[in-house]
Amino acid sequence: NSEISSAPVSVTVNPLTPAYKMAFKTLTVGPAFGGYIIRCDNPNLENLSIITMVDTLGKGKYIQTIGMDNVYSNAAKIVSVTRSQPAKPRKYGFLIRDRWLNQTDTLFQTITPIFEMMISKTTPAWTNYVLTGDTPPKSGSNTAVSYIYNGNYNNGWSNIYFGDESASAPTSITLNLGVQHTFSRFQINPYIEIGNVYYVRGNVKNFEIWGSNAPNLSGAFDNTWTLLGTYTVVKPSGGPLGTETAADNAAGYAGWQFDIPEGKGAFQYIRIRNLSNWQGSYFMSISQFTLWGQ
Repeated sequence: NSEISSAPVSVTVNPLTPAYKMAFKTLTVGPAFGGYIIRCDNPNLENLSIITMVDTLGKGKYIQTIGMDNVYSNAAKIVSVTRSQPAKPRKYGFLIRDRWLNQTDTLFQTITPIFEMMISKTTPAWTNYVLTGDTPPKSGSNTAVSYIYNGNYNNGWSNIYFGDESASAPTSITLNLGVQHTFSRFQINPYIEIGNVYYVRGNVKNFEIWGSNAPNLSGAFDNTWTLLGTYTVVKPSGGPLGTETAADNAAGYAGWQFDIPEGKGAFQYIRIRNLSNWQGSYFMSISQFTLWGQ
């Protein structure tokens, strides 16, 4: 107000590379079962979105098709798989954008997704391969392991598998698929509990999937088995036990899907090992189990 200037202050500024540009430098995209896999580094844990597009007609017009959603993440290493893409070469485009809508150039790449199909449960027919230590259905429940591969989804009582509730350690069931398959992903449809809720009681929460071609009849998880992955079911709402939002309910009804990492091999036998359920004990209940791959 008095028009008296302050003394000047000199500073040295070293502008940093924006997070979205750092991520773009490490962006790689490659074929995956039924689609493609995106990988990039995000060391600053910035909120980034990866925009994906495809030239469906081969005429240079890029669009997003059904199932081709943007990837949103602030993970240090972003890894995302997109499915439902035809197994034929097509030209895709990828760019990265930050929360202020700054964006990179577009990475164009021709990708041929690896053919993927739902593994048939009837040709050859799946069977329950009972090993020592596997958990039988709850006594008198009229449930059975065979119900989880009968093709009927979202079942109520008793067209499900419902394990022995007295189990005091992680429980398991084993399936013989008849022939070897390489797997890309799987889906577990939980038992619909009374009140149309899913994140309760024996429905799986923390669990493992194992594969084998010559399982030890002792039931031991030894070198005859390969761990395909350890998984956790997460409620979309993140809400506490006993509450389920419309989004939670929709995810439970649709089934919980998980990817199986590439390079695990081909297997004939699959074992589901439940580490804990939604009530904090070990028994598990499953309505339907489905696999994809080759």
